[in-house]
Amino acid sequence: MKEEQHKQKRDTTLIQLLVLFGACFTIGIVIFKVVGLQETQNDLSFEQASLIQEQTYLEQQIKALQNSLTQPSFLEVRMSVNKKQHKQKIHSAEHKHVEIQKPTVDKKEYEYLELPNKLKVLLIRDPETKLTQAALNVNAGSWHEPDEFPGLAHFLEHMLFQGSHSYPETSYFEQLVAKGGGYTNAYTEGTRTNYYFTIDTSRTSEALNVFAHFFIDPLLSQEMVQKEANAVNSEYEINVAGDGWKILHLMSLMSDPKHPMSRFTIGNLQSLLKPHVVEALKKFHEQYYSSNQMALVIKSSQPIEQMKEFIESSEFLKIPNLGIEKPSLAHFGLPIKDVAKLVKYHINTRATTVIYFYQLEDSTKYFETKPIQFINSIVRSRHDGGLYNYLVSKNLIVDMDAQPFLGNNGCFQFYLIEVELSETLIGQQKDYALQIGQAIVSYFEEQIHKFYDEEQNPTDFLEETYKTKKAMSDVQFKFLEKDIDIFKLSHNLNTFPPKYVLNAETSYFKYDPQCIYNYLADLMNPNNMLIMVGDDGYKLVQEEIESEELKASFLSFQQPSTLLLQQNAEVSDADFITQSELQFSNELYHIQYDVKPMEKDSLDFMMIENVPLSLPQINHYVPVNLAFKSLCDQQHISYIQSVDSDTLYDRKNRQNIFIESTHKMPFYFTSKKECKEHEFEYEQYNHFPQLIKKDIEGKTWWRLDRSYSPTVYAGMNFETAVDMKSLKKVALLQVFNSYVSNNLYKSLQQSFEAGYELSFDSSMKGLSLEMYGWSDKFEYFYKNVLREIKKEISDDDLLNRVKLSQITELSNTFEQKLFIQATSVILPTIIQGQPTPSQMIDEINSVSRNELAEFQKEMLENFRFTTYFTGNILRDEVQSLQNQIPKIFDESTSHIRIQNHVSQVSDLSRKSIVYSMVSKSTNQLDTNGVTLNYYQIGYRDQKQLAMMNLLYKILHNAAYAYLRTQLQLGYVVSVKFKPVGCLDSAQILVQGTAKPPYVVNQHIEEFLINYGRELKEMTDQQFEELKTTTISGLKEVEKNLKDKARSTWSHIKNNDLAFEEKDIAAQYIGMVTKQDLFQFYDKVFTSGKLSLQVYGQGMITQTMGISVDDLANKVKSNSLSKEQTFAVRDEVTVSTSDDFKQRITSNYNCSYKISNI
Repeated sequence: MKEEQHKQKRDTTLIQLLVLFGACFTIGIVIFKVVGLQETQNDLSFEQASLIQEQTYLEQQIKALQNSLTQPSFLEVRMSVNKKQHKQKIHSAEHKHVEIQKPTVDKKEYEYLELPNKLKVLLIRDPETKLTQAALNVNAGSWHEPDEFPGLAHFLEHMLFQGSHSYPETSYFEQLVAKGGGYTNAYTEGTRTNYYFTIDTSRTSEALNVFAHFFIDPLLSQEMVQKEANAVNSEYEINVAGDGWKILHLMSLMSDPKHPMSRFTIGNLQSLLKPHVVEALKKFHEQYYSSNQMALVIKSSQPIEQMKEFIESSEFLKIPNLGIEKPSLAHFGLPIKDVAKLVKYHINTRATTVIYFYQLEDSTKYFETKPIQFINSIVRSRHDGGLYNYLVSKNLIVDMDAQPFLGNNGCFQFYLIEVELSETLIGQQKDYALQIGQAIVSYFEEQIHKFYDEEQNPTDFLEETYKTKKAMSDVQFKFLEKDIDIFKLSHNLNTFPPKYVLNAETSYFKYDPQCIYNYLADLMNPNNMLIMVGDDGYKLVQEEIESEELKASFLSFQQPSTLLLQQNAEVSDADFITQSELQFSNELYHIQYDVKPMEKDSLDFMMIENVPLSLPQINHYVPVNLAFKSLCDQQHISYIQSVDSDTLYDRKNRQNIFIESTHKMPFYFTSKKECKEHEFEYEQYNHFPQLIKKDIEGKTWWRLDRSYSPTVYAGMNFETAVDMKSLKKVALLQVFNSYVSNNLYKSLQQSFEAGYELSFDSSMKGLSLEMYGWSDKFEYFYKNVLREIKKEISDDDLLNRVKLSQITELSNTFEQKLFIQATSVILPTIIQGQPTPSQMIDEINSVSRNELAEFQKEMLENFRFTTYFTGNILRDEVQSLQNQIPKIFDESTSHIRIQNHVSQVSDLSRKSIVYSMVSKSTNQLDTNGVTLNYYQIGYRDQKQLAMMNLLYKILHNAAYAYLRTQLQLGYVVSVKFKPVGCLDSAQILVQGTAKPPYVVNQHIEEFLINYGRELKEMTDQQFEELKTTTISGLKEVEKNLKDKARSTWSHIKNNDLAFEEKDIAAQYIGMVTKQDLFQFYDKVFTSGKLSLQVYGQGMITQTMGISVDDLANKVKSNSLSKEQTFAVRDEVTVSTSDDFKQRITSNYNCSYKISNI
């Protein structure tokens, strides 16, 4: 079906509506990669018996929870306010009750109301939380700011945290939240800004009233302008050079210069430090921060009525209502006037990516139908005959993803498809971008063929497909366990009708075939496609001289007036893409690029229908029976009660005590009748998993848990007898992991669309699996996963793609942000001796199919398993699933002797070492530096765990206030207690452009000394409040089965059965004295330290003004007296560094891992 057949309807929908509604967008996530398909949800109706059983169980659980609530009144802890001034009540006649649509398993209460000043408010009572959360969303963002102050809206977001006239102390709010064991954050988008925080419930009222004054009487003082401008500038410097940001900035450069999308919205020193910026901040706040354009969400454990009484007399009533309409940018029109362009640009990563952009009407107004989400689920599908599998089979791509982009604003959005190309393709075919574009257009054409007849009437297949998607989304929402982020809720409340605040973005409500058709018709039109090609081989050949006239001409592509553009027009599209020269650059965005309009021949080529593609078929993984299982329906109805013992502290003896105790403490049902009466008590008494199998083959743990949805979680470890110490084995393991993962995601595509999830990973000990999904089809899913792992290694093309993908990822290691490199790559290499990226590249490149097949055989013939099953699954079912392992793998493991896999961590006791290096990034302009100070603590015990929980939040907040806010050393500042292997450590991280890392290191040490003094001045009352707040945080319970199961599984798979770890830590905190805390603090920061310092090349040559060769001497001459220093220029290679080996004379041996704080 050709474009002409759809032109009339498309013109009357998309084009006219886009012009009518104009263009405004929300700056959202830019970069995305395929990490697994977890697309939509599940389907089918419920049987009557299932519903009755499910509802009965939920009522029992809710009643039990309500009876157990004994928390203090919200009114008892709230701050008193002037009730005479704010005593207005919200009358039912003015505020009609709204029934919030919520999941069946959701125990929370919801109440929507609107204050007299038209502020929209959603109150949420969560009886299980110990903390209060709040978020406020305002319909004002970067696109509304004045032209003379780019980044002003983002700057205002920063400045509001610096005090108000009612609470003028700098950072008062952040300090208040920190004392309450919480955190604050905010973000600015094109048309919205969002502020949110979390705090202990006892401090809720004061925090909310201080928060309200952000929007009533902000201080916006001149003295804070310089500091916060530095923070904004640091944020800009960290992000601007990233490949993901380049995509957003290129879209800005492609936009009409008169359109807000063309503006620079992050802000930096040059755009913000101008005369009258304070006046501009105040004017923007006064003009746009109106209560009738705001939405507030508060979640707490307190009763709804008490929260209502508080909010109806709170400071939020003082937020002025300006009576303004929602700001509109309709008069600007569409951002990109002529879409059909080719853009090529330089990227830092060693790969070639092509992104296909479509400019569409924003689908937010059609949230009930979700046309783009529906189409996107089909595009992303990896079924046989689908777009992804076709492109892979033709060796055109190695990876693909697709998603809406910069939408959710009521005006317009982009839809984009991103592909990563095969190296062999790039060298062989000049028109690869057009070939892929042709396949994309053909796939949208195929959807129209299958979904509509010749008269454009919808077919039964469309209705059936849509209803399946709707049924899946209904089931997924019905049993939604994971809490929606508080800032997302406030965004939704300011965007959609209140009743849909929980499910507006995920549920399908209304079948509208015409709406879907309109979007498909525009997606199959290549005239509406902009193609961006990114490659590290593209290079700038000459500087661009760009006048306003030239820029306008350049962007409109009407009668190009420069020689450069004339030359581009004379080059064919295929030659333009393959030629490496770039003719334009933009210093603000650090982008080198080139652009030309697409030729008519290219557009016609992409409309040719010669690509054989097909749509997804019936999904066999959709669950039918969603009832909760009954203990009483099994053959055996007597069960062993798991231990709940306070004696399980000693890690060395814990496992033996646990096993012995579980066999000594029976919990029996004497009859089926007794079982029916008391079966739900079983989970209340059995808090921990039971070890139901332990023999030479392995161990199986199980816990029945029907407190969430009818789902099952399974964690599986296959511990191998293969010695993994050699680099070759590590490479084989990594390739095997990736090869099997690709097979799994291809073969089990339908399961992921139905809501099942799978994580497949590898380590030195062997293979690790996590499976999660509906209990009804879980056995089918489980068996298919194991069969795919056993499947013979035979696909050479897949192996080559996997190796290429792995090598590309490793090659791009040093193109990541510096702090990610430091924490994820460099530190583990130094401390744990992990292989370097270059070592892994060489080994992976040499892996052959025969070697991989032999490795698979060796792995799967020599393993011992450890498994954990929990959720809506009975013990007999677990044993049946467990019996599948030897059947599927055709081997008995009873004779296998598993060696104890031991890893090593360098012992830094009584050492202080500085390790400096230059970033290997290809970005020579990067002026960032990162300082990561690693303080080694040692093996964990319960007292140490308690101390770390007490310290980490207050230490982080103090470091942030001093290093970031006061000294302005960097935008990224954090303090964490993190395990490395089996050892705990404290890690202080700073990334920024203001000072070199050796200076930052000195400031960190200065901070630690000063804060140590402050800590010792803490009053008894402050100390008790700290303990209370920390204990409240530890007692926060997991809100869904998956999180709860993963927490337990982390202890089981790491051979650390500390299931009560948080409870024990809370008990220890109650016994800790101030002197204990002081001694622990001193011990942590004086025992053993490594200061890892990574310098961007631009920081050395521009900021420091020295050569790379002079760095080592500079660092050494500026190090602290107790520190030993050495520097390397290239990639860290500890194994060849005699200097480092001489300093590290011993190691810790780790046969287990510990969990994060």
